Amino acid sequence: METFKPVLGVPTKVICYGKHIEEDLRDVNFLILVIPGNPGIVDYYREFMAELHRGVTEKYPETNISVWGISHSGHQMDDLDPKLFPGLKDNPDLYSLEGQFNHKFEFTKTYIPSHIKVIGIGHSIGCKTWSELMKRIDVAKSVNAGQKDMEFPEIIKCFMLFPTLERMRATPNGKFFSTFLPYETYIDSFLKLIMMLPTAFHKMVLKIVFLGRNVPKALQDVTLTLFKPLVFYKVIHMAKCELEQVWDLDIHTLQSNLDKLFFYFGTTDEWVPLEYVEDMKNKLPNMDYQVCEKGMEHAFVIKDSALMAETICSLIDITAL
Repeated sequence: METFKPVLGVPTKVICYGKHIEEDLRDVNFLILVIPGNPGIVDYYREFMAELHRGVTEKYPETNISVWGISHSGHQMDDLDPKLFPGLKDNPDLYSLEGQFNHKFEFTKTYIPSHIKVIGIGHSIGCKTWSELMKRIDVAKSVNAGQKDMEFPEIIKCFMLFPTLERMRATPNGKFFSTFLPYETYIDSFLKLIMMLPTAFHKMVLKIVFLGRNVPKALQDVTLTLFKPLVFYKVIHMAKCELEQVWDLDIHTLQSNLDKLFFYFGTTDEWVPLEYVEDMKNKLPNMDYQVCEKGMEHAFVIKDSALMAETICSLIDITAL
């Protein structure tokens, strides 16, 4: 089941397995909420979410567990009228990295009942989003203690998958993408030309990009949406914010929530080099983590959605939460 819900004035795509966001949620015990990386297209996570829901339902048949995924603000429009989406030029803060943090906070406050226990899953920059979300919820709870209309659900666990939490522009991928920033004007003109070309050309481009990677057709079709200028430039705007702003590790927030956090790192991740893992271990000596031994890449949704779902399902223990 899927729908678009308004969040801070932006139609936002939500995909649900188990109870739908528009159903009566009073009997839902646990909600697993997936926050994507960038691009924040929740359709990339369909197989992962479906397999995860199947796995946790089989593991805990007597417990009502739903799995939802939420797109980043402005990253999915589908067939909705573009006029429904505030423009990037007049609303840059709405689609910035900080804007995405505000977006997830508002979504949680508005659509997740306070009785539900939330298990978070963040991927890449979605992990930084979870860190900020936990911080903001903690602040809101302390400031608005006792106010019924400001009650929040409890985040009881959060799985950080290939987490981009610090020094993004110093990573191999960060350095690569940063080299293009001085030439942004010229690249922009070229990209506008590319996006004006027909869909057949865009499909050919994707075949070249995904050459040899055996990418499912469904994911290729989803990726075609990035050739829509109104989506693409919001994705790029957020990415630039990430490179500029994600630098210092937020030790205080991570330490404050360390008992809830599980970090999953890759061995060949050019957004999170293994030296970053060693640094985090020194700064957070009691952190619960695992380095992937299954060969999964940073963009696990391309070919390892089922394997990642199986991995996370094996780590979820609601009896201990």
